[in-house]
Amino acid sequence: MDIKSNGNHIVKQSGWELSHIKISVSGDYISLQATEYYTAFGITSGGQRFCFLQKTTAKMSPYDYHKKILPDISIKPKYKEKIETVALESVDKLSKDADDTLILVANFLYQLGKAYQEDYNDLFVSDKLLQVNEESRELADGTKIPYTKESFIQILEALDPGNLLKDMALFQIDSSGSLKYDTPSIKTFFKTWLELIKADLNKPPSESSHLFDRFSHLTDVSFTNDAKLQLIEDTANPGTYLENDLMTLKLVQNALKDAFGSMGFILLTTGLMTFTQDVSGKYNTKFKLHKRLELGTMIYKFGVKGLYLGQTPSEKVFTGSLKTMIQQKFAKKISTYISFISSG
Repeated sequence: MDIKSNGNHIVKQSGWELSHIKISVSGDYISLQATEYYTAFGITSGGQRFCFLQKTTAKMSPYDYHKKILPDISIKPKYKEKIETVALESVDKLSKDADDTLILVANFLYQLGKAYQEDYNDLFVSDKLLQVNEESRELADGTKIPYTKESFIQILEALDPGNLLKDMALFQIDSSGSLKYDTPSIKTFFKTWLELIKADLNKPPSESSHLFDRFSHLTDVSFTNDAKLQLIEDTANPGTYLENDLMTLKLVQNALKDAFGSMGFILLTTGLMTFTQDVSGKYNTKFKLHKRLELGTMIYKFGVKGLYLGQTPSEKVFTGSLKTMIQQKFAKKISTYISFISSG
C-alpha cells in the first residue's frame, strides 16, 4: 500500500484491510485501518528449540509529514550554537603514492585473513610495506638507511646474537622449516635486545657497527634480575623508583622502533616476523602467518593479554589462575587482530 501526503492511498492487493476504526485524539477523529498476519519466532534453551506462530493485528494510522507531536512549547537550549566555516580542499583522486600505499596495506590485511587456514602460510612483506610510515632511519653521523629486509639482516650481522637469536622474536623456525613456539616473555625479549645493543655500543669505535650510536644512553640502564617486570617506588621519595623495568623497556622499545621502523617493529612484536641463521652462519628474516591457537598462545606468552576472557580450549598449556586467561580467543575474530596490527 502507498500512502500519499494528502491521505489518499493505493491498495495494490484488495482485501488486505479487515476493518476501519475511528478514534478521537484531541477532538479530531482519526481513521485506522487494520490487518492481521502471523509472526514467527523461536526460543533456544540448551539443546532444545521451540518455534511459535503468533496471530498479530496491526492498526495503521497515517499522519502528515512533520506533524507536531508535542504542543507548542518553547524550550530554551542550555548551549549556544557556534557555526564555523572550515575551508576544505577538494580532492578528485588520490595521489599515486597514496594509491600505492593503500594497495600495499590492503594486500597485507588480506593476507592476515589466511591466518585461520589449516596450513601455515608465508606472509609476503615488501620493502615498500616496511616504509609505509617512515622510509628510512637516520644514524648519528647523518647517514640515512632505508627500512628494508636487507637492513634488518645488517642489524643481525652487527649484533651477531648466535644462540640468543631465539629470544629476539616470538617464534622460531628450525632447520627443517617447522615453526617452534618457544616464545620469550616480554622482559626476556627486551632484555636480550638491550644486552646485544649495549655490547655493540661498548665495542671500540673501529669494531662497533654505529647503528645504535643515537641510543648510547642504553649503556647506563639495565633490567632487574627478577623474572617479572619490576616497578618499586622509593617510599622515602614518592614519585621516584628504586627499580623501574618499565622505563628501561620503553628506552629499548624506542631503539627498536628506530632500527626497524614502525611497521617492522609491529611485525616483530606481534609474532609475524622472525629471524633465522643457517649452518653457514648467515642471518635472514622470515615472515609467517599462524594458526589461531598458536597465534593466541604466542601472544599470550609474550605478555599481551587477550581482548576476551573465557575458558581456554582443550589444549590447555597454562596452570593455576592463568588457566582461565585466553590464548585462542585473542585472535577469534580477524577484525580484532587486524585492528591490533594496524594500530601498533
